[in-house]
Amino acid sequence: TPGLTPDDPMPEAARKILRFHFLRMVHHEAGTRQGEDIEALHDMRVATRRMRAALQVFDDYLDRKKFRPFRKGLRRTARALGKVRDLDVFWEKTQHFLENAPEGTTLNLEPLRQVWAAEHEANRRKLLAYLDSPAYQNFKTRFDDFLQEPDAFALSPFSAEGLPRPYRLRHVAPAALYRRWAAVQAYDEWIARADLSLDQLHRLRIECKQLRYALEFFREVLGPEAKSLIKDIKALQNHLGDLQDAVVASGFLRNVLAWGTWTPPKGGAPPPPLDTLDIGGVALYLNARQQELRRLLETFPQTWQNLQQRHFGRRLAEAVKEL
Repeated sequence: TPGLTPDDPMPEAARKILRFHFLRMVHHEAGTRQGEDIEALHDMRVATRRMRAALQVFDDYLDRKKFRPFRKGLRRTARALGKVRDLDVFWEKTQHFLENAPEGTTLNLEPLRQVWAAEHEANRRKLLAYLDSPAYQNFKTRFDDFLQEPDAFALSPFSAEGLPRPYRLRHVAPAALYRRWAAVQAYDEWIARADLSLDQLHRLRIECKQLRYALEFFREVLGPEAKSLIKDIKALQNHLGDLQDAVVASGFLRNVLAWGTWTPPKGGAPPPPLDTLDIGGVALYLNARQQELRRLLETFPQTWQNLQQRHFGRRLAEAVKEL
């Protein structure tokens, strides 16, 4: 764990959290390079996401000018990792679908696998080139040095007018958590509406992610209820994540059906003749992902209601009482 205490100044809490996840990112780099276990890349990507989320949570207590190059480095790293991870997830779910298909079902997804493999290999090459690049190595060295200098994070507990401001973790964490819970709760106005859109649900997923990350960052100094709060918000986030995966996967499958490629060709090139592609299995798989999407949409209101019935806000109050 990062080793937070309630009396930590917010800048020092940020430094501890960033340092913890930076070391995790570096730890999983070797496995990511090898590419034998997709979880190594997943864990490296999670570490970069946690750091980017921490920069948002602690933004008011960090020198934005000092952090500008590190934000840029984290953004580039997350983008390079994300493209490969998204492809890993796609094929992992495809394999799960094949393994659980009804007995006697025959699906030829070899054309899809070939298109996926070519895209995966191309993006892995780009990722490895990025990890070998001077830009990444320089970012990693400079950020490592910066995170080991507590003085670099120093920030006055007083405003420009000389007035005291909330500065320590125990002052700030409760309001930060309630603000993020309120942002999630605001979607209650939309959930029951017939015109609830996929875009709105995607934005709700982002708000859930921000709340979960904040809970995870502060978990060390919160009451024991924090563990179950994280579990509950993660269940909602996972439902929304599966929904988003189905949306994205359907888009890729449509591209393969229309063009025989993972993404639409540039320059408006004509599609290949349909008789050159064995698309029957791909079409059936697209239909299955569309059915999954409809099921997730239909069951989401109940998942949302489950969270409401668990008195999340009341339990959050119990968790922050420890501060």
